[in-house]
Amino acid sequence: MKGRMPALAITTALLALLTARGGWGAECASCHQARGVQERVADVDPIRIRTEAGVRSITLGEAYRFHGHSCPGLTLTFRAAQYGIRLLFGEEVPDRKDLEILTRAPLAGGFDLLDLLMTGEGRKAPTRPPEGMARDRDLIAFTFIRKSTRTAVDVRMKPEHYPEDFFAYKKKQSDGTLTPAEWEVLHGYIKGMILGFPTLSLERLFGEPRPYPLLAWGGALPAHERTPPPAPEYGQIVVATGSPYELGLVDELAREFSAGHGSVVRCIKTPTGPGLDLGRNGLAHITIGHEKEATARFAAEGHAARRTDLMHNYTVIVGPLGDPAGIDGVGDLGEAHRRIFRAGAPYLSRGDGGGMHLLERRTWESLGLDPAGNGWYTTSGRFMLDSLLDADARGQYHMLDSSTWAMHKGKTKNLRLLVLGPPNRYEICLVSAEKHPHLSYNGELAEAFYEFLTGEEGGRVIARFGVGQYGEPLYHPARNGAGGAAVGGSGQSR
Repeated sequence: MKGRMPALAITTALLALLTARGGWGAECASCHQARGVQERVADVDPIRIRTEAGVRSITLGEAYRFHGHSCPGLTLTFRAAQYGIRLLFGEEVPDRKDLEILTRAPLAGGFDLLDLLMTGEGRKAPTRPPEGMARDRDLIAFTFIRKSTRTAVDVRMKPEHYPEDFFAYKKKQSDGTLTPAEWEVLHGYIKGMILGFPTLSLERLFGEPRPYPLLAWGGALPAHERTPPPAPEYGQIVVATGSPYELGLVDELAREFSAGHGSVVRCIKTPTGPGLDLGRNGLAHITIGHEKEATARFAAEGHAARRTDLMHNYTVIVGPLGDPAGIDGVGDLGEAHRRIFRAGAPYLSRGDGGGMHLLERRTWESLGLDPAGNGWYTTSGRFMLDSLLDADARGQYHMLDSSTWAMHKGKTKNLRLLVLGPPNRYEICLVSAEKHPHLSYNGELAEAFYEFLTGEEGGRVIARFGVGQYGEPLYHPARNGAGGAAVGGSGQSR
């Protein structure tokens, strides 16, 4: 009993301080720090939303800072928003104006998260629950609405994930009647949910809801008697590319272009080689890739009506903090790979047929070395970001582009930049409608997008992409002038 007295005394004093200083909200942050609630910010994917200023990525840690402290209600609402947006928009970045969110969930932290998502840091005042909103775990549900398609989905928390007596304890806390022993229980609930919610799958937290069509009266949505907007496929341009889409550049370019052309740009995320194969089969209007020889073959086969340089970033090698192969500062990719081979240092290859994988294969071949079959050499078969995270988890050397590293290096713990290599040049091809006649349906629109991308307007978008968040552009436009170049029978630009 004696061992518990100091803890009880501290808790009693803390509760008194909370009452004296204005209640729970006034001292949450210092209390959390003192009691260990905010032990870490979970590594979960950010929520991406398109605003008038561009694509905005909101992390869980940023949401905590906006709210003032870590919070179970905010954490749960963050996961619900991830789920609702994914179910309605897939891999698209939703436009804030196209999204509406309804809730009866009595979660103050959740209100702050939704304020940040739907209003931004410039909100005039925080949203607070209306008079009479019940505090009940059975009401923790959110309805996400995609206005343009008049579809909605209900994301409802499974009740077992919120303790049954949580809100009863919270009411006693607000009333000033919570005992030190009850505070210990409440604190355990709070800490457990903050740390637990990010580790559970969305399906386990919320089940498997399905989107459904929605009608509305009174102006909340486009009236159902109006003529529906044209189906997206009638003004659709399909682009095949990899990291420029994964990092958000294609979305940014598409937003600028679509505003003036009324089109929809769809992107198939794929490495360079498979992306060119999509073009060969007439499944994409435009390809963007960074493997010049593969693109040259594509053009020589007659699949490219137009082809030119679009932009570049740089090839980099990252590796373990201790750098066992000693490649730090080496400027030549071949020499860096030679040292890795000699050291038998752990190395992760993309192994996916993409531009970076093909460059790696050519590098080994130029050295007369074959790493395959060695225990230190493994392949991921995954895309750029996933491969980087795999390499970080295993402490392996890995070659990738500078844009992916700049945007996601904060997610790594065991890697650092060791080699800054040569420019990694991206080429763009307009797939031939003559070779694939069905592409002529949207041929003029696809050609207009090609002109936009390779012209001054697209160049300005490329040049500013990433500057606001990272202090420098993630890509550098080739600035070939409007339209790029046509392609001759040899496959070379002219």
